[in-house]
Amino acid sequence: MDLFFKFIAKLKANKIFKFVSSIKLAVPLMLIVAFAVAYGTIVESRYNAEMAKMFVYQAWWFQILLCLLWINIFASTLSRVPYKIHHLGFVVTHLGLLTLLVGALVTAQYGIDGQLRVVENNANDTIILPDLVLEMASSGNEQPQSYEFVRQAHDLTAKDLDFLNNKVADRVVVLKYAPFVSVNSEFRPQSSGDSGAALGFILKSQFFNVSEWLHSKEKPEMQLGPAHLRIVAHNQSKVEAKTKARTRTPAAPQKITQSKNTAQKSGAKSSGLEVEVRKKSNNEVITRISVEKLKKSAVKVGKYTVSIKKQYEQAIVAQGGLSEGGEPGKNPALEIEVDDQGTKQREVLYAKFPSFSLHAEGVFGMSFVFVSPNITAESLDQSAASPHGGNAMAANTEPVQSLDQNDDSDKTAPPKGSGNEIEFHLYKDRPEKVRVALYKDGKEVLSQWSEAGQVIQTPWMGITVTIGAIQMNSANESVVTPIEHPLRTNLPPAALQVKLPGTPDSQSFWLVEGEPKRLTSRTGQEFELYFGRKTLRLPFSIHLEKFYKKDYPGTQTPISYESDVHVNNLPGKIKIAMNEPLKHDGFVLYQSSYELNPGQPPASIFSVNQDPGRSTKYTGSLILVLGIIIFTVMRSSKYKQWRKLT
Repeated sequence: MDLFFKFIAKLKANKIFKFVSSIKLAVPLMLIVAFAVAYGTIVESRYNAEMAKMFVYQAWWFQILLCLLWINIFASTLSRVPYKIHHLGFVVTHLGLLTLLVGALVTAQYGIDGQLRVVENNANDTIILPDLVLEMASSGNEQPQSYEFVRQAHDLTAKDLDFLNNKVADRVVVLKYAPFVSVNSEFRPQSSGDSGAALGFILKSQFFNVSEWLHSKEKPEMQLGPAHLRIVAHNQSKVEAKTKARTRTPAAPQKITQSKNTAQKSGAKSSGLEVEVRKKSNNEVITRISVEKLKKSAVKVGKYTVSIKKQYEQAIVAQGGLSEGGEPGKNPALEIEVDDQGTKQREVLYAKFPSFSLHAEGVFGMSFVFVSPNITAESLDQSAASPHGGNAMAANTEPVQSLDQNDDSDKTAPPKGSGNEIEFHLYKDRPEKVRVALYKDGKEVLSQWSEAGQVIQTPWMGITVTIGAIQMNSANESVVTPIEHPLRTNLPPAALQVKLPGTPDSQSFWLVEGEPKRLTSRTGQEFELYFGRKTLRLPFSIHLEKFYKKDYPGTQTPISYESDVHVNNLPGKIKIAMNEPLKHDGFVLYQSSYELNPGQPPASIFSVNQDPGRSTKYTGSLILVLGIIIFTVMRSSKYKQWRKLT
């Protein structure tokens, strides 16, 4: 003990130790830590918790700050040796702080914090961790080589990535790391092979503006609003198409018929504004609901709940949505919402355009018609055939082109079904043009050759088609673009720019987080490259029996959500809720989020946490509280009086 006290005496005389143990260092350190924590809170509110961890809580500088603070507190505690009775509160308080910081450092280094996604009626035991990993597996080699990669919030160049290239340079060279990227799928021309024809176009009306692609092999057709579109690729046109000038005769507008029998079958009244509910499959009327009734409260239709979000006398499109404007009664519309036990879909109904729908396949298998007594079959003249007003067909009387009848290469039969059809015909010997054919109820109403940039007016609700890029040999490619992290969203994927050794940088490609890539080395050996989140298997699996979500009335904001689960090595059913975690085998599972997608079973997202420093932090907190109590008592006047008496 004498040697120890002599050592402490020499240490206390040292100038460096005096500074390290002084309040002059403690105050700035604690202020810096406080500002860092405040900055982390701001980052988390602007972005998310993962960004806050990367920028602050798991950053190297923050860990150094905590270590410096620990050293300062420890040195300050040693500086009071030999301890007196009045040092008791000081020593216990500092001991609690030291224990608490040790627990925090243990958690930062060895703790596990990941996510487990489980689909209803399925089981899963693999959690996704925040750190990244680069894996390489040769053909026939079941055990891949794995290289951990700490997620960074800033770009890294090849020089920064030497720690990784030194391990993988025999297979690939990593040129760049991008922390956040966007991945878009685009069709691009190919120099060889026959990948199929592609066409870009813009479909536009008063109600929407959509840019899309069709591909003869990968995406030959689609449904957009009231129109069904498809692309047809031909090897050649044997005879040059001849131009024949003709004036199009306006097609008869679609009529709304309101039969008395329909109303009688549904048992609803036939006067006033109503919403007619039909089966999408056979157009059979299910029921008719008074708009006045819907405005008062939501109405049940079987297991579905129908409610009105807004009613418009004159619906116009403004700022990306519907607004009220113009002459009342000119374009009446309803915006409704259909709820299927928490899964909701929005629909817009126009009295003058009963065939319009936001959902080509229907809303939960149903279609809806807005029935108005002021809009009858007789009142639907040609000016009502377009929401823009006027007759879109009659206004366009320019010469059009039709294929010569001798062109027997164009053997595609016209659509036999009802509705609006748009066909794009591409020919290898005319790669700069496309023949656009429009059909109404199986009857051709337009056939026209068009070039890129040309606008075609259709006879349906003022819809125009703008021809974009025409590519005769095109393949779908992923385009990766580094981006800034958007506010208040989940973390975008990261990516590595890599190339094969001995190849120029121009032949590099992006390896996006979560996407494997099969490559062939210079020696001809095939191997698979994977860059993505690190995974860990739990010692048990979670089976999701049922997910529950309860919303605030009239909103989609959840009051609560919870899951009934089974753990494979525990008996019975267990409930995991927002404030009721599951603790098992050293892991804690919290109900952190969920996924609800139309047509798919719900999925629960559990936050999985293993904190080896938790008990140390709890112990440190108790010691800290005890020290504060002792310190407060020993500073009181009653204690001082008692000390004088004793």
